[in-house]
Amino acid sequence: MAYNGAIDRRILHLAPVFFGLAKAREAAAILGMMAGADDVTHFFGAFVGLLLGIYFVLNYYDIQTPNL
Repeated sequence: MAYNGAIDRRILHLAPVFFGLAKAREAAAILGMMAGADDVTHFFGAFVGLLLGIYFVLNYYDIQTPNL
């Protein structure tokens, strides 16, 4: 069986998503140690960016999301 050279680009999008989720989990674990407002706003900005990235990738590939 020969490899036709085409890869599914969705796999390439999953790696950064899982990396972002792992980093968000670590940041949530240390959230209690954060003292300044700048740390908290950077954390929530990264979290919102991660969610928007997931949303846009799902829309790009026409993957239906459940209505919440």
